[in-house]
Amino acid sequence: MMERMGVAFWGGVSVEELVGCVRLAEEQGFHSAWLVESYADVFSVLSACAAVTERIHLASGVTTVFTRNPTTIAIASATVDTVSRGRFILGLGAGHREIHAQRDNPDRLNRVPFRSA
Repeated sequence: MMERMGVAFWGGVSVEELVGCVRLAEEQGFHSAWLVESYADVFSVLSACAAVTERIHLASGVTTVFTRNPTTIAIASATVDTVSRGRFILGLGAGHREIHAQRDNPDRLNRVPFRSA
């Protein structure tokens, strides 16, 4: 296994292809695979990856806090961590306004407005 070398994925392929890429990353010795939540539910995709891998750490890079509440994030994270047998890494962040503008409106249902630094 590579000494803590990770690989990141951000859309552009089907979920099936993405799962195959993560499997290949494990076969090539990568320590971790990071999935940006931009086009599919990151927790579902990471669970699918966990089902076909054994060693590679699986990470959300990042899960957007403006589109999920803390309880939902905690439950989904615990589920992926269980399915992956402790290989899950949770990345949290505000995301990017450009991604949100394409997918949803983060201000619509939230009391705290989305502001980038």
